[in-house]
Amino acid sequence: MAIQQSIGTRVPKPNHVPDHLVVDLDVHFPGTPDEDPLLAWKRHIGPYPVVWTPHQGGHWVAVDSAIYDSIYRDTDTWSSRNIFVGPRNGRPQLLPSEYDPPEHANFRKHIMQLFHPKVVREWTEEARELTVGIIEELQPQGRCEFVEDFAKQLPMIITLRMLSLPQSDREKLVDLAFTALRPATPEEGIAAQMGVAQYLAERVQERIANPGDDGLSLLVATKLPDGSELNIEQKIAMSTNVLFGGLDTVATTMAWTALYMAENPALQHELRGNKALIARTTEELLRRFGISQVSRVATRDVELAGAPIKAGEQVCMPAAMSGLNADIFPDPDAIVPGRSNANKHHTMGGGVHRCAGALLAHAELRVFLEEWLDRIPQFSLDPNDRPVKLATLVPCVDHLPLVW
Repeated sequence: MAIQQSIGTRVPKPNHVPDHLVVDLDVHFPGTPDEDPLLAWKRHIGPYPVVWTPHQGGHWVAVDSAIYDSIYRDTDTWSSRNIFVGPRNGRPQLLPSEYDPPEHANFRKHIMQLFHPKVVREWTEEARELTVGIIEELQPQGRCEFVEDFAKQLPMIITLRMLSLPQSDREKLVDLAFTALRPATPEEGIAAQMGVAQYLAERVQERIANPGDDGLSLLVATKLPDGSELNIEQKIAMSTNVLFGGLDTVATTMAWTALYMAENPALQHELRGNKALIARTTEELLRRFGISQVSRVATRDVELAGAPIKAGEQVCMPAAMSGLNADIFPDPDAIVPGRSNANKHHTMGGGVHRCAGALLAHAELRVFLEEWLDRIPQFSLDPNDRPVKLATLVPCVDHLPLVW
């Protein structure tokens, strides 16, 4: 899919924004097509911890981990009502991600039933069986296109099973999720978001009429604190949040992981020789490949590390800026197995809005590493077919040919 290098609106600088805090940065396209878009963020680290960009309608960007922690803690000052930069443009409000306390806690309580540790252990075993089956089919071939042959298989199948959605719909939903997060135009992104909502509206209505014991039925049965039911829009919004997390985030992280390891055979060798390191290295991979970026909306005029932010303005927090901070993580570009403070990243968000599916994401990534390294010999990039990276809202590896 062709992706333009800027699809957002560029606006004039407001009078209250100091000139020295203005940067020419489009957070949806931080790098060039030929570079690692996550490392590209480092080029935007300057002397100021909070800067302003005229791209995507104009907004602030924080580049300091301590500021991220303070924003996540202060939910009174920093609202989650729009977690993506730019205007909503009719996009449905994600639930619970775009709700603030105290409403957020009730919704999260229900959604966490899907990700209870006991439930995650059961899905982990299913993920392992599925992983082994996929790898054993690929291994004799001596090659694969990792994104299509593996990354877009495992997490998507697990998510659809969790929600009891037809596996025959996987390709359509994966394409919609990809387009919604990496649109060529704003209109295309909105259309993809509405396509997912329309699909889920039909499935939600089915569960309302015939509830079961599956994950989607559980989400549809969520109650408000007073015992009343969610409206249909809220039921769809909650289902959308879970679906998007399972359809794209884990797959994207797996692809970045496979690319890095293909380029670093010594890491493959180290993990094969000491499999006890894999569980701890999973956290390190999430640190290094901080693909998420979320925003908060100021509820009042506030000064943030010298930046004069007005009520209603957004502050974007790219996880890559946290995970690649050399002051916190020495040699941040490298994967260091067993790095002691690897969990100090913000890839999974923070505070009360920490990713509900974090435990399952960890498990799927760990299972992939354990089984892939156990069954696939030393692998590398195909010298005749270059990988394709996309610097977008959620940066990804779109094409990854591997050989062994």
